[in-house]
Amino acid sequence: MSPLDVVKYTLQLKEEAQMCVVTFMWLWWQERNRVREGERRRSVDELAFLCKQYAAKYLDMCKSNSAPTGGNKAAWKRLDSGWVKVNLDGAFSETTGEGGWGAVIRDEEGEVVEAAAGKLTRLMDAFQSEVEACLAGVMLASERGCGRIMVETDSLVVWQTTAGWRNAPA
Repeated sequence: MSPLDVVKYTLQLKEEAQMCVVTFMWLWWQERNRVREGERRRSVDELAFLCKQYAAKYLDMCKSNSAPTGGNKAAWKRLDSGWVKVNLDGAFSETTGEGGWGAVIRDEEGEVVEAAAGKLTRLMDAFQSEVEACLAGVMLASERGCGRIMVETDSLVVWQTTAGWRNAPA
């Protein structure tokens, strides 16, 4: 079968089976990376167990989040004039202590002003990679002459840590 045929076939399966297929492919990719980095190969039984566990947890999360909450769905909102938004992310490999960062700066129209990425070394953990990504993104915006910067990250810990910054007067 071609990759397109596999995707078409997978999309015809029941939701639980779809999730198992996607989770298996993710675990397969992850296992390849683990072995490439010198870690031990996990057994088929271990991978099958992880696949079932992860797929079930994800489906449970989706079902618990699908109930209407009465709130508005978050949507992109135009920034005030003169503001830019810096979307950023950090990555971390526990086995090597290395990682990377990426940042995209968008203006009030949502147009990309700048995008960049870089390598990080001598990291202690994933939190440090996220903080380094924040620093790199803000520095990038500053170098572009941006004075009013809104930072957006998927790191819950960084987001909670900077909650006071967001509420501080400019």
